Amino acid sequence: MSGAFPGTDWAEKSTQRRRSPGFFRQEISTVGGVKLLPAQGAKQDEKGGWNRLTVMREPVGTENAPVALGMVTSRYEILRNVEAFAFFDPLIDRGWASYEAAGALGDGQTVWAQVRLKDDMKVCAGDSIERYLLLRNHHNGEGAVSI
Repeated sequence: MSGAFPGTDWAEKSTQRRRSPGFFRQEISTVGGVKLLPAQGAKQDEKGGWNRLTVMREPVGTENAPVALGMVTSRYEILRNVEAFAFFDPLIDRGWASYEAAGALGDGQTVWAQVRLKDDMKVCAGDSIERYLLLRNHHNGEGAVSI
């Protein structure tokens, strides 16, 4: 899965990732940070807040400028990927799940991670279903974190 996040190479690190559940969280925490900046033409309210903000991602890899991910209102709160993916920590720590894949859509507007749950669901003799959880974290104001 080379290039799942700009500036990373997941394929080369797959063996290390399988050995160390903490590796995944360390890797995603180093990917470009996200911040809010007043949008062009935004107006300040009486409390000093802005009515429109641009979600900006810091440059990663060969990028030399921040990347705009979306436009949001002052109600938007940043949920960093490392915080969102902490949902999986108890499952990973107890050995109930393992990281399978991760990626980003667009320039990072949506970032996702998938874990495989340890025990398959038995449908009938000789037939089972592998169980997965997928977590999506939106950085463009178009959705909430979802599992």
